[in-house]
Amino acid sequence: MTDPTPKVTTTARGMWLALGFVLSLFLVPYFIGFTLPDDYEGAVQVDVAFEPQRVWDELMRHDAHPLAGGSVQAVVELPATETGPAWEEHLERAQLVVETRVMQPPTRLERVALDRSNGVESTWQYELTPIDGGTRLLARQHLRITEPSFATPYFRVFTHYLDFAQQAPRDQVESVVRALGVDDFEVVPVN
Repeated sequence: MTDPTPKVTTTARGMWLALGFVLSLFLVPYFIGFTLPDDYEGAVQVDVAFEPQRVWDELMRHDAHPLAGGSVQAVVELPATETGPAWEEHLERAQLVVETRVMQPPTRLERVALDRSNGVESTWQYELTPIDGGTRLLARQHLRITEPSFATPYFRVFTHYLDFAQQAPRDQVESVVRALGVDDFEVVPVN
């Protein structure tokens, strides 16, 4: 007599386990992302042996130091606003529109970047403070999800666990300081 119920083979069971594992790689972060906030902030500072005006001048070279860092494929100038320069940063799958909101040379600068494709707005604030022998440059980024989409939970996970809100200002400050010709410096996180 033959048993009419089919038996699950070891191969089939392994395939189901593999499929479950792969799905969990996508679903677990997705559901974790729903529990994370829409706002993130990060700040860093560095001391350099240059006067504030020299650091300011380098910081204003936004084509050399884009907010999105090395992932920028092109920087396109836009007409300046009454408060300062504006431009677009073209990335592989996104486009940032950046406007200068506050410009008080050589001590205070604020820019806002909108990523409409991902529904994210980031505000960048810079403070240049004279110190003995140079300038302290403080860079702060505040990320805010303005228009949640299907990808938002993943963005929250990457931003929260990879500390993107602090890494982006660190990358930009390092770019500015290296362009000033400084090789030995320390970028310090600020709480």
